[in-house]
Amino acid sequence: MISVIIPVYNCEKYIERCVNSLLCQSFNDFELIIVNDGSTDNTERVCQKLQEKDGRIRLHNKENGGVSSARNFGMENAKGDYISFLDGDDYVPQNYLSVLFEAVKGAEISVCDIACIKNGKETKRFTCKKKTLNTIEAIELLLSRKDINSGPYGKLFSKNVVEGLRFPPMKAYEDILFVLEAFKKANTIACTDKTEYVYDNGTGGAMTGYAKRPTSDVVTMAKAVLEYLDNNKEKFSPLPEYTTLSHLMQHLQALSCENNRSPEQKALIDAIRTFFKENMHRIKRCKLFRFKEIIVYYFASKGYWIKGGIRKI
Repeated sequence: MISVIIPVYNCEKYIERCVNSLLCQSFNDFELIIVNDGSTDNTERVCQKLQEKDGRIRLHNKENGGVSSARNFGMENAKGDYISFLDGDDYVPQNYLSVLFEAVKGAEISVCDIACIKNGKETKRFTCKKKTLNTIEAIELLLSRKDINSGPYGKLFSKNVVEGLRFPPMKAYEDILFVLEAFKKANTIACTDKTEYVYDNGTGGAMTGYAKRPTSDVVTMAKAVLEYLDNNKEKFSPLPEYTTLSHLMQHLQALSCENNRSPEQKALIDAIRTFFKENMHRIKRCKLFRFKEIIVYYFASKGYWIKGGIRKI
């Protein structure tokens, strides 16, 4: 049996679409665990009606604790041999579970395409051309944000491989750290392009009502990823390191354009600047950084943005 876990928070507009996409699956041997994480809208009422519709649905209501808390609660109550995650504002095609289940045979994790859509149009797709990956190959793609999406959705995990794992108590980037730990425990990750997970960017709210504002969690994530790469230097290309550092720079660039910064944004700017300062040796050493990029990072660590003219961050 597959345990499908959906954390929801203020998702009254979209949760029915998500659940209905599961109820019409060609694969029937699953339980659907909806974790209502203290919603303040009509989400609970909508979910109660859905629960009455199908005996495979189990609704749990809890105090708001964030998406990590909700997913962990779902895992603790899962009865299946496999675990799958969905977000309440996304949906899947009819063959989603059957294809992932067939693919996971002989592996510990299966991964399918992620179709990112906005206003009904596909804007990006994650698809892996190689059908079977070992641990290192899968982590290389995950940390390079290439072919394999960083979220837990679009994947089917053997319960054995996530046994003892929990999403860290973070507001953002908890997903990539969880998936990294799961990939580290798996010997084989099977990939398929025969189905897809539809990630809807046009719902007006990120991740089922959870606000995904940039916080210092992005620095926490980067530290954890780079520590892992440092401990496995000979196994990976420079791309995961380059991607992780570049992702931080993208946040800093966006924040540098903000005029009225909140205390949280100011704290994040300081955290990123400090991180760059402490890791300039790494930036200089990484073969993928061009000289002009290194200069940008250097000045950013000193508190200045130099693209399009020098200005204080």
